[in-house]
Amino acid sequence: MSNNTDCSIYEEISKYPSRAERFGNGMSAYITSEGYELRHLIENVTWDSLNGDTVVDLGGAHGDAAVAIAAANPSLNLIVQDLLPVIESRPKLAEGLEDRIVFMAHDFLTEQPVKNAAVYIFRWIFHNWSDEFCLRILRNLIPALKPKAKVIINDACLPEPNTLGLLAERQIRYAISPLSLR
Repeated sequence: MSNNTDCSIYEEISKYPSRAERFGNGMSAYITSEGYELRHLIENVTWDSLNGDTVVDLGGAHGDAAVAIAAANPSLNLIVQDLLPVIESRPKLAEGLEDRIVFMAHDFLTEQPVKNAAVYIFRWIFHNWSDEFCLRILRNLIPALKPKAKVIINDACLPEPNTLGLLAERQIRYAISPLSLR
């Protein structure tokens, strides 16, 4: 790996196609695992009201959310955006979905190229970025938004520091299991 401290972990991973593929596969396993089920996104959004419109999944990796949304809503068209090596390493779509799901290389730290979509989804994105970058990501979306466009943020929210007990605070902020504290 390079010693460039000015690039994000995603830029670094993107330099190595095999690592980008492994990372994408790992993210697919993670974001579809218990507690992160896509059913919450599918069942709690009124997708049927969009009839034929476009949904953009920013940082969508291998398209797990887009595939689930498309399978449940045959009238929608979806665009999955991620860094080029992640997009290039994605598995083939199931038959019938390739005409409704498009993969597009895009860095969400730059201006959104897809204008006037009905919905823009950020799923498990913001928890990895500081407030400064989260604001930048959202500001890059503003020029693309049409009136009444929806922005869906499906992510974790942490309570203010020091509002939980010590053990709970460590678990939630540092992913430390109770067994590792012994």
